[in-house]
Amino acid sequence: MFSCRALCIARIPYGSVDRQVGVIRVTDENQKVRAVIVNYACHPVVLGPRNRQISADYLGVMRRIVESELGEQCMCIFIQGGGGDINPLIMARGESREKDFDDVQKLGELLAVEVKRALAFSKDIPGISNSFAASSKELQFRNRWKPNEELTLGVTALLINDEIGVITLPGEPFHQFQVDFRNRSGLKHAYLFGYCCNAAYPWPSYLPDLQSAARGVRS
Repeated sequence: MFSCRALCIARIPYGSVDRQVGVIRVTDENQKVRAVIVNYACHPVVLGPRNRQISADYLGVMRRIVESELGEQCMCIFIQGGGGDINPLIMARGESREKDFDDVQKLGELLAVEVKRALAFSKDIPGISNSFAASSKELQFRNRWKPNEELTLGVTALLINDEIGVITLPGEPFHQFQVDFRNRSGLKHAYLFGYCCNAAYPWPSYLPDLQSAARGVRS
């Protein structure tokens, strides 16, 4: 995982963020890159509420750049991290809706720089497929905002080659969850995939960490 340095140089965050970009490279039996999974915590809302055009926002720009670099046989897949409390540093808030896409392009290019930087570090390392383990469970918690109600969270854990760990959470988890998971997992690479639902339970919406909830932050 690599820090999104280009973006932090362009703008200074005014709150706590997770600067790291997770990149998982998938190769075939000939060591050709067939997929790149990008894991980053930030809402794709550069366009904002006034622009109602259909768009993949900055993620679409990033994917297009990465796929053009690696060829048509490679698919770039974005999976949102714990972005429940993170909005882009670059937001389209001008008067021209068409110029909004200049900001989308800028942020997508900055993220693509970090993805390509990560790939450059790993391109000479052969991909392996030694082991894969998965486990899913539904957990019940007291609803913090409605104490008389229970909240069900379905959690799935993946372990790949005993060094890549993934945990999925439903709803929109805040970024501190992925920071804590990465720091405490004991794994070389650890990723949190947010916005994932693995069973038929009510969507839990925003999931603030304990400190954020104590401050009264819900989203």
